Amino acid sequence: MRVNYTIQMFLAIASILVIMMIAVTIAGPSVQAQQSGYPSEGPDIRITGIEFSEDKPEENTEVTIYATVENAGDVQMDNITVVVNISGDIIGETIGLSLAANESRTLEYVWTTESGGHKVSAYATVDGIVISTSANSEVLSVNVGNVSTPLFALIFVAVVVVVMAVAPSVLTVFRK
Repeated sequence: MRVNYTIQMFLAIASILVIMMIAVTIAGPSVQAQQSGYPSEGPDIRITGIEFSEDKPEENTEVTIYATVENAGDVQMDNITVVVNISGDIIGETIGLSLAANESRTLEYVWTTESGGHKVSAYATVDGIVISTSANSEVLSVNVGNVSTPLFALIFVAVVVVVMAVAPSVLTVFRK
């Protein structure tokens, strides 16, 4: 029985195309958080979270960044400053914040997104001194726009080139 190899090759290439489109969709822009900080000492002021108003922000849109600061200590703390950075640039700062013992507050900052991968970080100071607690700093990674698409497009082109280069020799082997 003779099999139509052209149809098989077409189906193989179409399958690869579908798999690549699914991979691009799954691995699109995303926001991931990881906590980092300093050795424990001093007032117990902590940045307990950073969140975005959108999980998959698009380029050139305004998003709200929420930074939550907590006074985990037993006394009220005054003159707290919270600073939010994106890729090393300060995009927002709240100065003169007071928090009662065990109080937390979520602060809002607006950022107009730029394409690419960015590190979003927040930290707190008291009286201008960076607090050295293990939970004082929070870092968030965000991809804006479809930055993963060029990589997947390159992989797709490479796969298609390999398939097209190998297909003629494979077809001649099966035809014999």
